[in-house]
Amino acid sequence: MLAPLNITSHRAIILDSENIKSDDMRIFLTGATGFLGSYIAREALNRRHDVAVLIRTHANLWRISDIIENLKVIYGTLEEQQAWQQQIHNFAPDAIIHAAWHGVENKSHSSDDQLSNIPALKFLLALATACGCKKFIGIGSQAEYGL
Repeated sequence: MLAPLNITSHRAIILDSENIKSDDMRIFLTGATGFLGSYIAREALNRRHDVAVLIRTHANLWRISDIIENLKVIYGTLEEQQAWQQQIHNFAPDAIIHAAWHGVENKSHSSDDQLSNIPALKFLLALATACGCKKFIGIGSQAEYGL
């Protein structure tokens, strides 16, 4: 079990986004089937990084169908962290890129659905610390809506 991480500001999403350019980096990516995530996955592979992605079992893979065989796919959801946490520890990422957010559809911009993102973000930050991960990037549409 991971120790809880004390976050004083929800704006502390980006811990370190510099120098993610070296070859052979191990990257764990959430949101790989989304608009930004699919581009991030593709670019990371182009840069010869080892990429693990968290994908829901019912996700539509059309954006990454041409690269999925080059990704380490971990099936699960951000809500069921215990089911895949050990796989991330074993993968030992150098960087975590969090691009999966609930409530980014037009109907949910001002909804309490946005709040469901906070526990997942806190978990991923704690996981990064526990894995010795040095880089964490939170990116995506949530920034447009104030999270």
